[in-house]
Amino acid sequence: MKKQFLSLSVTVLLLSLVLPPNPHAATRGIVATTSHGESISVYSDYHALVVGVGTYTAGWPNLPGALKDSKEVASAWKNSGSR
Repeated sequence: MKKQFLSLSVTVLLLSLVLPPNPHAATRGIVATTSHGESISVYSDYHALVVGVGTYTAGWPNLPGALKDSKEVASAWKNSGSR
């Protein structure tokens, strides 16, 4: 039960960091206006490194779902249009 809760907690945390709170925010991008009145796109190119490590030593318990969870997070990130 503890391992499932920990695995679910890690997945939810990672998804909350990766996915925008508003699903349309990813397609809108962030546009800033310069002092000359020009609109420029900011943060239009995102990258992510998703790591799925579940085997630990030195007394830490293994996380059996870490690899699967990381693949799901990477898939969600990729499907959002990011790299």
